[in-house]
Amino acid sequence: AALGVKAKQTVGAVQKAGVRETVMKGLSEIAFSSSKALAALNGLAAMGLSDYEATTLSVSLTTSLVNEVVAKEGDLSDDDEVYKLLCLLSSSKAGLKTVTSLGGLVALSLLASKGKVSALQCLLAADASQVIESEGHLSAVNVVCNRSDGVEAVRFALRLLTSLFAPAISDDCWPAVDKSVELILSSDPDHVCDCLKLLIASAHSVSSKKKLLESNESGLGAKLSSMLLGETSALSVELLTALVPHLPVESASSCLTNFLSVLTFPTAGPDSTNSVLTSLHHLPLTADLLPSVIASVTPHLKSPATISSASFLLLNLEIPQPSTSSIAECLLAVLEAKQTLTDDAVTLLCKLTRDEEIKNQFREQIGGFVEGIEGRGGDILRGRFKE
Repeated sequence: AALGVKAKQTVGAVQKAGVRETVMKGLSEIAFSSSKALAALNGLAAMGLSDYEATTLSVSLTTSLVNEVVAKEGDLSDDDEVYKLLCLLSSSKAGLKTVTSLGGLVALSLLASKGKVSALQCLLAADASQVIESEGHLSAVNVVCNRSDGVEAVRFALRLLTSLFAPAISDDCWPAVDKSVELILSSDPDHVCDCLKLLIASAHSVSSKKKLLESNESGLGAKLSSMLLGETSALSVELLTALVPHLPVESASSCLTNFLSVLTFPTAGPDSTNSVLTSLHHLPLTADLLPSVIASVTPHLKSPATISSASFLLLNLEIPQPSTSSIAECLLAVLEAKQTLTDDAVTLLCKLTRDEEIKNQFREQIGGFVEGIEGRGGDILRGRFKE
């Protein structure tokens, strides 16, 4: 009698009567012989499933759901009850585990290849190796490259590939990487962040970094350099940092000005700043550029979050006067603020005070702090300032 009314009314009546489990069991037994039963079951499932319900329904329904999807090659509408129920069952951890064990990822991958957002979300929550085995990564590549399934589908396809890329790196995936570069170069507002994340994931080895640059000679380095101060600055810095050692000399040179802008940008976070400081090691720093580089780096000695990276960079530069004095003043300010100098900062201070002029200029101020500096660097400074 309940199946004679609309599915929504059936769901409400079942919830109110407190016979949910019994009715769900009955509906699952006739779900594929009655469209109303399948709709009612979907309605109940949409209200939330316990782990027990998700597991029980998945055991009894997954095989039939998979057969339906495969028979139609994934060509189901967004309102199709089979599509909705498979994704509802797969949306919980317990249900997804059972669906996976019964071959459900094959059906979800088929649906994902058609741009079904819920299916892509389910694959995103599944075990990476099993998604790859079911060719879910190829479904995501198809969505990204075709871009005919809507903004949201492309967004989740990019996120799926990003989560899978380390184990899934193969020639089959590179079309999606190339498409991501194309979207970045065109400043696509809908996908640029997710594209950057995919490229960061794809650049996890030297060979893949070189391949990324070799297959995209249309100015990826220059484009990333121009994005360093925008809304995507943190991601742009992270990707460019990974690529800098492999950039052509002319592209690397063009990055310098924008890198220095990050160092002086008031809202740049410590992660971006540290990435830039690391990247500067790989850029061609000629003598005429050193003063501006040192002036941009030196203030970061005062921050506990960036002092180590800044010190390490300065240690590897030939520092001219009067920059040595300004660097020593910054390190002195750290000591006066009762902050701890990192090992690299102590080594930098030792290097600076080899110069007799600097040692004499700061003898009194630095001499008062050397007792609290530990390690070999502290021993050197104590010997130098207690003479």
